[in-house]
Amino acid sequence: MGATHAAAYATLGEVQIRAVASRNERAISGDFSSIGGNLGSALPPVDFSSAAKYTDWEQVIADPSVEAVDVCAPTYLHEQISLAALDAGKHVFCEKPMALSAAACDRMLKARTKGQVLMIGHVLRFWPEYEELRESLSLGEYGRVRTATFTRVAALPKWSSWITDPAKSGGAVLDLLIHDLDQVVLLFGTPESVQAKRSGPYDGVLATFSYPNGLMVQLEGGWMGPDTPFAMGYKIETDRACFSLNPNQPVQIPVTEAYREELSYFQRCCDEGRQPERCPPEESAAAVRLAMLVQECRDCVI
Repeated sequence: MGATHAAAYATLGEVQIRAVASRNERAISGDFSSIGGNLGSALPPVDFSSAAKYTDWEQVIADPSVEAVDVCAPTYLHEQISLAALDAGKHVFCEKPMALSAAACDRMLKARTKGQVLMIGHVLRFWPEYEELRESLSLGEYGRVRTATFTRVAALPKWSSWITDPAKSGGAVLDLLIHDLDQVVLLFGTPESVQAKRSGPYDGVLATFSYPNGLMVQLEGGWMGPDTPFAMGYKIETDRACFSLNPNQPVQIPVTEAYREELSYFQRCCDEGRQPERCPPEESAAAVRLAMLVQECRDCVI
């Protein structure tokens, strides 16, 4: 994500990258050819020649020229770095998931004591197919939603050691499926009840969210076998329409465009001194709480 964000920032004329921090010498030079991830997308090099280069994130926060901090560190560091940056009066963009616990999310929300912008990287809110879904459902002209299913699968990650450690990443529910849990919160709100069970050979889940109006929303996916291609999708049926994104089709959208729009929106919020209504951190925290419920239901022993 650090590489993806850097490539997106490089296209935003209103943003200057004043400092970067990494212990990866190639990455800090702007060479991302060795960087991996779920999408496996090749990213162009970024010119960091005018940026201060640090090996520790504390140095970025201490840099007086930095007005906003973009946190793309492993999940178990999200709270620590974000709190330090907010305490220093910096705006904060933090990659999803917001943090490893609901309590940590609450501490991050309360740390905005100087009017700073805090936004979490739920990029699906800026992804065209998901934006169109939200806009279509919000019109109300297609009747009420009858059923909804979200799907997201990926191979068990091998690109980093911390990602498969639940104590550091939260596992597939918090790291991968948090995208769809955020969509559930955005489109339908907090469910009345949650049911979940394990699926797949590694770290998968099948979850059902029930709402007072009788709506049942399903979520399925997680980290699967080593040859599983990354896929995501949804199927929403209403009284008079069906909206779908086929999870069996490879993701072909130029991924940098969604991230560029997301980060451009964050930049505008900072410049205008307004909180991110399009992606409020309170809803990001609600997605984490929902993930905790899914984990608890899935892992309970009866």
